[in-house]
Amino acid sequence: MFKNLMISISMISFAACGSDINTIADARVTSAMQELSVGPFTFLPTPASGVLQGQARINRLPAQRGDVVAAFDPDGNCVGAMELLIWQEIAYINLQIYGTDPTSPKNDQMDPGEDFTLKLWDASTNTILDYDTALSGWHDNHGAPMDGFSHHDVYHFSALAASTTLDKKPGKGIVSAGE
Repeated sequence: MFKNLMISISMISFAACGSDINTIADARVTSAMQELSVGPFTFLPTPASGVLQGQARINRLPAQRGDVVAAFDPDGNCVGAMELLIWQEIAYINLQIYGTDPTSPKNDQMDPGEDFTLKLWDASTNTILDYDTALSGWHDNHGAPMDGFSHHDVYHFSALAASTTLDKKPGKGIVSAGE
């Protein structure tokens, strides 16, 4: 009985706002599909995703608090970004990498079988560093860690091979620090 009472109250609340249930549901779906920015990277979360786990190092030293790692599909679209997790002086990656939403007409995310690349924003130098090897094995694992990527895997980024400083024009999925 209590459950039915709550549903009735919700229905009255929707009616009082002048909206029907479909309008409210559409608003929730729309708001859930907004682009997100983490550091200088912008991406679109989707229902399809898999998690890359590992550790990040810059010039063989652990990355620092505030540094951000991001994944990019073969077309250069940012498909996920996160601030590194620092624990006991190790910079851990727990990166959600998003796939193409099958309900969307856009195809600007990961698809099974595609390689992806990693970039790391070094917050202390405001520089974006490339990981020098494309990675394979992305699959939609419904937000769980993907097979083949372990928290023991170490990804070395070299400051000597910096790809972008943010005083240059940003590329796809990269916004300037001021935006």
